[in-house]
Amino acid sequence: MSRPGKYNFSGKVALISGSSSGIGAAIALQLAQYNAQLTITGRDEKALEEVAKQIESISGKAPLQLVGDLLDSQFVPKLVTETITRFGRLDYLVNNAGAPSHDENFESPKLMEVYDKVMALNVRAPLQLTQLACPFLEKSKGAIVNISSCASVLPVSMTISSNTSSPVNTDLYQFQKVDAHMLTKTSAGLLAGKGIRVNSVNPGPTATRNGRFFATENYFVENEAALKAFTALGRVGKAEEIANVAVFLLSDDAVNMTGSIVLAEAGVMVKMN
Repeated sequence: MSRPGKYNFSGKVALISGSSSGIGAAIALQLAQYNAQLTITGRDEKALEEVAKQIESISGKAPLQLVGDLLDSQFVPKLVTETITRFGRLDYLVNNAGAPSHDENFESPKLMEVYDKVMALNVRAPLQLTQLACPFLEKSKGAIVNISSCASVLPVSMTISSNTSSPVNTDLYQFQKVDAHMLTKTSAGLLAGKGIRVNSVNPGPTATRNGRFFATENYFVENEAALKAFTALGRVGKAEEIANVAVFLLSDDAVNMTGSIVLAEAGVMVKMN
């Protein structure tokens, strides 16, 4: 059943990229609890279907499921056009999809190849989605939330070798998250006159399957104790906790916020300082 109280997203439509697992799925499930209609998307059809079943169980409303890869520039417009075809409107865009990769260091012979791929996913796709969603978000006076990283604020070295078969280097991911950081800031300024708010949530270590992109799927679980040491609060975040912040930023409770970079990283920055 949907959750009463706190927020009411009845009649609202949200498009969430990278919503087949982790933070994106957690955001989708929370929005379902508050009665939003949803477009969910990801590359893993089976995982996406499982999230869709949970959404329908919560809200009684079947989401629009679109399986595809944001590296395919033809797939990105499809997300917006099919959302409008299905629901007739768009109120919220959550740019969640993003990941680091192997070989993100200056010694790698594949550096530029990896750079192009990481840039396309972490910067180009959110920019393209933002551009395509704007006309509809202007009509609804909607909001955009970008899911970024605390690494956009300061370079963060979290190389853990205890239980991984390969070194973890996220050099390209970090400076491309700076690009994503400025996408939030600049688009907030450009879109404010259209009544569109743009904010960002920047997590630190969070227990999701994202470790599969650079080490192992259970990287954050296997190395939880070591990762806790990077945070002032001594904890690894949960996807649901990041979703709490994202849903707040979409809600009318955050009506006075745009261009905000909200750190939700258990004090990684405090510990580094």
